[in-house]
Amino acid sequence: MASRRILVAMVVTAIMAVTASASAVSARSRPPTEAETILQQTLRDIDAKAQGVKPTTNSLTARRLQAAAALPPPTAGALAGRWSSPCSLPSGVNPIGGAVMADGKLWVMSGSGNNTGNFNAGLFEHGVFDPVACTYARLPLTRDLFCSVLVRENTALRSLGGTLAYDPFKGAPYDVRWLGGQLTGLPDMPVGLWYPSGFYNGKITVVSGINQNGSLNTKVLTWDPSRTASKWTVSGYNFTTSTYPHALPTSGGRLFFTGVGFGTSPNKVGFLTPTLGAFQAVPGLSDARRDQGASFFAGGSQGRRVVVAGGATTSSAYVDMYAANPSYKAGPSLPLPIRYLNHSPTFDQRELLFGGEDTSGNPVTWAGLYRPTTNDIVTVNYSSFAHQYHTIGFTDLKGSVWMLGGNPQRGVVQSAIERFDPWYVGRSDRPVITFIPSSIKRSTPFSLGVRLASGRSVKAVRLYRMGAVTHQFNSAQGDFEAVRSGAQWSLTVSANVAVKGLYYAVAVDSSGVPSAAKIVQLG
Repeated sequence: MASRRILVAMVVTAIMAVTASASAVSARSRPPTEAETILQQTLRDIDAKAQGVKPTTNSLTARRLQAAAALPPPTAGALAGRWSSPCSLPSGVNPIGGAVMADGKLWVMSGSGNNTGNFNAGLFEHGVFDPVACTYARLPLTRDLFCSVLVRENTALRSLGGTLAYDPFKGAPYDVRWLGGQLTGLPDMPVGLWYPSGFYNGKITVVSGINQNGSLNTKVLTWDPSRTASKWTVSGYNFTTSTYPHALPTSGGRLFFTGVGFGTSPNKVGFLTPTLGAFQAVPGLSDARRDQGASFFAGGSQGRRVVVAGGATTSSAYVDMYAANPSYKAGPSLPLPIRYLNHSPTFDQRELLFGGEDTSGNPVTWAGLYRPTTNDIVTVNYSSFAHQYHTIGFTDLKGSVWMLGGNPQRGVVQSAIERFDPWYVGRSDRPVITFIPSSIKRSTPFSLGVRLASGRSVKAVRLYRMGAVTHQFNSAQGDFEAVRSGAQWSLTVSANVAVKGLYYAVAVDSSGVPSAAKIVQLG
């Protein structure tokens, strides 16, 4: 009997070996699928980044690089702004994502921080950066949320995904909520994800990423708070695109994929209907292999115009999403091709472009302001330190823009923090919001009090969504102008674009000078 069992086991083992061999031969004999092609290119891009160039951390070498590249000088006058480096991150902190909280501080996600030693030792962290005190508080994690995606969920923040394994990376199904200084673990997502993108408009939509098996995720995950059972569902259709793809919301509930993502794989460009899987392609983008360029709503467009810039290319482009036949049109050029390009709004409806590296891996200290009304980019003062891969930027209550991090090579982390003060910061004639409700509702008038310089009036009231940045991309963004009705104001932009949550409220006077922000909740 024993010999018979041994014989059966040998036969089963032989059959399994033949089957596996046949499957391997079959996989080698057919062309790779789109998902397999993107996965392999992503892994090559990640490996190249792990072996990347060490950062330049002093201003002398940065200026030498600038001169060698024949980059333009800063514009003259106050528009050039001022960079400073007021403080540093604690040694070893690698900020992968960040989002401003209700108290104006920045929640920072690091996890294992692209450090295999930390991962193997179970050393994971997140933290809180205070831009007023310029201090950083480190907080421990029990799970590795490295390379998750940060999503704003109304007044809370969510971290979705994480790391199950390094080299090759495999995605974790973690879902955690940060609210009121408390981190709460939620039921796992149905799919593990590493390098996914996520978006909120009352529901959360998550796309792409490397799954728990090390394959590219081609399903769309939806979190719906109205569901009584599991709040997560998985699409019946496939949607295949690069990891960390950039997308922005539309009034009809579709997501517009901008053509920017991680690595050198081609990116989707067009509108996805998450409930159905229907996709409408948008033409006109000269290069849809934009490796971590910038994607953002043009200031003053009420979320109607999208701009992309850089991504290992010098070009930029813009598209009016609600045109009869939307198509990208060429925008102004950057002075050099930049990947890992950061972006963050300033309170004069410009967008600051900063940080990153050129296509040879050299750090870029050039910075520029994109102005949508004239569709141009003006060079401002240069930063001093290298902020490349794994850098995040955010705008604070004063309207200054901060830049944290930089991880151009595994084991190398930039600790210097830099801050850009636009022309209006420090002016004595800035308007001051003296009163505004802590909570406002869409299409419901509200009042505010503003102290103004002599002879000036209130020209505009704008609400800036407070943002959530992962891998340079701010997926929760946009400035939305309130409509005046007598002495009151109201926000009428679609709830799918200006979604419920926290916003900076900014008053602008008749001379175009913006106030510092007050945080309000849009219900």
